[in-house]
Amino acid sequence: MSIWRTVLFMGYGTGYYFLKYNQQQKDIVEKLKQQELQQIILDKEIKNELILTQNALLRAQINPHFLINTLSYLYNETRKQTPKAAETILSLTDIMQYALSKEESSGYIKLEKEICLIENFLLLHQTIQPEQTPLKISYNKEALSILFIPLLLMTLTENIIRHNQLNTPLKPAEIKIRYKNSILCIETSNHEPIIEHPDDRDTGLKNIVKRLFLAYGENATFYSNLDTENYFYTCTRVQF
Repeated sequence: MSIWRTVLFMGYGTGYYFLKYNQQQKDIVEKLKQQELQQIILDKEIKNELILTQNALLRAQINPHFLINTLSYLYNETRKQTPKAAETILSLTDIMQYALSKEESSGYIKLEKEICLIENFLLLHQTIQPEQTPLKISYNKEALSILFIPLLLMTLTENIIRHNQLNTPLKPAEIKIRYKNSILCIETSNHEPIIEHPDDRDTGLKNIVKRLFLAYGENATFYSNLDTENYFYTCTRVQF
């Protein structure tokens, strides 16, 4: 009797093992099918992105140098009659030339060029809205030759322009850039009104954090804070 019981238990055990094994195989097959389906969806999304990119490239095939030459012509034609307008055109030309300029092989660009871009951008903004208090930008000469990721300064500047109260002379917005002891420090400060959609600002700041981490890893830090008097501060530090 004990032998039959042993055989019976062995049969149950073997059957349970094969049932469990069969279920595991089914789960694996189902998981592979789901992964294959996800890959098909991903491939389709990538294909759609490629189509959109190709369309964007087709729309951008107007020779940009033609636009720069046109701006140069307008500058020469207006500088005698309306010198202020001519300076605005010249600033716009410099911005376009920066956009067309190639980065260093490392993917970085001299901070001097980035600062020049910001100064031209601020000049244009001041021309369009002369009633606003100019945003102050200061830097030491040691910072000019530093290779830095492009357009990060522009993101900080655009955030200030977009969210700052630039019509309050007693509370001017400011950007300070310093390089000392192998540390680059970029500080911004500006007085903000109550922002109805703070996510708009936060999106740009999150992008800065991601780009800093990808470029410099743990050697870069970014800090931002809004104090009780609605002063918004940011501090970017990079150890070289």
